[in-house]
Amino acid sequence: MANFIGETASLANSSQNKKFDYKIWFLNGSFIFLVIALAFFSLNSFLARKQPIKKIEELPKKTIISGKIDFNGVAPPGSLIAIGERIPGKNQFTIFARGIDPVDGASWSWSDAQPGQNYDLQAYLEADSTAAASSEVLTVTAPAKDEVLIINAQPKIPPPEPAEISGTFNLNGYIPSQSTITILATGEEQTSEQIVAQGIKPVDQGSWSWTGAEKGKPYKLKAILEEAGQEISNSNEVTLVAPAANEVLSVNSRAAPPPPPAPTKGTISGKINLNGPSPLNSRIVVLARVEGTKDFKVAVDNLNSIDGTPWVWNDADTGKKYEILGVLKVRQPGNNDDDFAYSSQLAVSAPANNEILTINTALSLSAPTSLPAVSCGTDGSQQVATITLASISGASQYWLQLGTKDGTADFMDSRIAATTFSQPDVNHLVYKANVNANTWYYARYAWAKCTNCGALTDFSVFSHSQSFICPSK
Repeated sequence: MANFIGETASLANSSQNKKFDYKIWFLNGSFIFLVIALAFFSLNSFLARKQPIKKIEELPKKTIISGKIDFNGVAPPGSLIAIGERIPGKNQFTIFARGIDPVDGASWSWSDAQPGQNYDLQAYLEADSTAAASSEVLTVTAPAKDEVLIINAQPKIPPPEPAEISGTFNLNGYIPSQSTITILATGEEQTSEQIVAQGIKPVDQGSWSWTGAEKGKPYKLKAILEEAGQEISNSNEVTLVAPAANEVLSVNSRAAPPPPPAPTKGTISGKINLNGPSPLNSRIVVLARVEGTKDFKVAVDNLNSIDGTPWVWNDADTGKKYEILGVLKVRQPGNNDDDFAYSSQLAVSAPANNEILTINTALSLSAPTSLPAVSCGTDGSQQVATITLASISGASQYWLQLGTKDGTADFMDSRIAATTFSQPDVNHLVYKANVNANTWYYARYAWAKCTNCGALTDFSVFSHSQSFICPSK
């Protein structure tokens, strides 16, 4: 019994001990789990603190639009290029670049564009704070590159400055009552004539004008006398540079009056331009002949040898063309007349007035029978006129005159020894003179038998004038 109780007690104690062990194991397991959980949580927290936080990527707020300038044409001095932008639909451009040189291929860039935004771009060529030219509007989406803005620059040509050309008419011959005058002009770059004035009433010494010329430009003008659209006569051609005044257009009418019941006479009149002293016992005679005939006849006799003396010939046939000559005659002993001096010869159609006969009284030798011959050349940039004179037997000195108007010597007035000329052959003498380009000149000469003399009476009457212009037209 005692053994049984002891064994029972031992079993009881053993059972109790086992329960205690289980509790110990449970507590130990829970503690271990708790430690592991805490360690795992601490590790995750530690790793979480070490892991960088990813930021959300943001799109850039600004981007670039760039390109080049395709520049064509001529840029005004001091001009530069500017470029503007606007959002499509807006009115005004905002300049984002300035001071770009106007050269082909110039680069440009704008770094303030919004990504994905459409823009209108335009380039301007600025001169004196104004746009001398601009490109077409170019629409792009930002960002963009290699965009080309094309500028075609055309230089501004200043408008032509108007100028007036004016003058008077010198009308000779019969002028039909229903006739009119038309003025034609040819410009430097024109190949055909243009009408610059028409329907002008033909009045001798009447005025004319043209206000449509351009300042500084050369022109050739002539007058046409016409009736019912048919040309009667035309004037001499006048070469000038606008503006110009006091230009004379001379018209010798070839019109014949209606057949009269009897021959009609026309009047030719004018004045004597007498230069130099008048010899004693002198008078002036006006001679006339029909053009193409041989002999002169006395038209007006016994005129006073005084400068300004008027003369009138009433026996000219209207419509005919005459050659008129003034002669200074001196009465010699025995009532014989000697021809002392001659005027230059006029060719006019009757009727005519205001015709001037110029006589140089101090000239006694016969005038040269031929005109000077003139050719043009150059010496570097200088225009040179080569003047060839006919050699006159017995002449020791020549008087050579160059003038810008017939009968004048405003450019050259020289008495030249015969030995000074070059002489290509026995019949000709050559003299070279520097002249101005594009200027009309009139050359004439006289001769004397003496070498060092200078008086007017020592020289002959002058030859007729030879007109020329260098370079030759």
